[in-house]
Amino acid sequence: MSTKRIAYLLLDILLCVGLFFSCAKKSDSTIRLGATFSLTGENASYGRDAQEGISLALDEINVKGGVSGKKIEVIFEDNRSDPKLGINIIKKFVEVDKVPLVLGADASSVTLAMAPYANQTKTILISPISSSPLISGAGEFVFRTCPSDAFQSVVMAEWLITGFNYKTAGVLYVNNAWGTGLKDTFVKEFEARGGKVIGVESCNEDDNDFRTQLVNLKKAKAEALFVPTYSKAGARILKQSKELHIDIPLFGGDVWGAPELIEGAGDAANGIRFTVPDKFQGNEYQEFAKKYQAKYGKEPDFNATSAYDLMNIVAQTIQTVLSKSESLTGDSFRKALQDIKDYQGATGTTTFDENGDVIGKPFTRKIILDGKVQEDTGQSSVAK
Repeated sequence: MSTKRIAYLLLDILLCVGLFFSCAKKSDSTIRLGATFSLTGENASYGRDAQEGISLALDEINVKGGVSGKKIEVIFEDNRSDPKLGINIIKKFVEVDKVPLVLGADASSVTLAMAPYANQTKTILISPISSSPLISGAGEFVFRTCPSDAFQSVVMAEWLITGFNYKTAGVLYVNNAWGTGLKDTFVKEFEARGGKVIGVESCNEDDNDFRTQLVNLKKAKAEALFVPTYSKAGARILKQSKELHIDIPLFGGDVWGAPELIEGAGDAANGIRFTVPDKFQGNEYQEFAKKYQAKYGKEPDFNATSAYDLMNIVAQTIQTVLSKSESLTGDSFRKALQDIKDYQGATGTTTFDENGDVIGKPFTRKIILDGKVQEDTGQSSVAK
């Protein structure tokens, strides 16, 4: 039996046992929430960073007595970037653990897979990382604290056109909600600015060999390649591109700054450029970064920072609902979240629009030099 089938079976068993024994009844002094991220597998660093940001915020909230005298408990489940597993997990959260709100996921494909069930059961689903443009239309109970890839692709298209004066580009994208969203918007925006996309290739999340796609793009003679793939795949693409003597400049998506790419690609990563949500430098970030460094021994990335803000926003929302003597339901959470205006946190200012998207958070341009991510030239761009 495959590992995935075993995981699905175990979750189904837990669901049945939990329902039978009513084992997940919440204490009156505890507010229970669910959280699901990729904690193992190819994309584990994204989910673990998010888990760390949430856990740090949670520790700070609970050491101060929680919210309205109630401690917050977050149950973490590993979805391994598997949409089917994500569906089973959110069902377990709602039907067994009886949570009104779920934090997650990291992979957009998992968040989109869970969204219909979240809307059906009126359960808030709020992600710190999922950035596919499709999430904007995922339903009234779906929110996120990261900006949409729709704007990331605008920044990338502008960068290639105005920053480098490229007239043609090729695309190699991972064939899921995240990669497809970035590809579609990039093609539209690049061509709207006078460029021409002359080659488009796709790959699967678990592919290891990208030589055929790279050779096809080389034959197309594009001046630059936009490659929105996950970081481990990106490392393989960079190494194979170097082996094939493909000297076309490669530009990646926001996850290309992850350690897996830099370590996996080695020298092949030198000079690679990508876009990423900009780091807010205000006092809120500085204080958070000090605490994160002290607890985890490293500098926080955007995933951890966004997740930290998300947990604090959720706590503020709980406070708002309870102060009105309302029950913690999906409906009460949704209204309180939509009423949030200009929350100031470690990622800067957070305000949700009518689609549950954040507005006004900038992207910036990065380059990898000598194994380190550094600022590239050019101004940040702000989502509108």
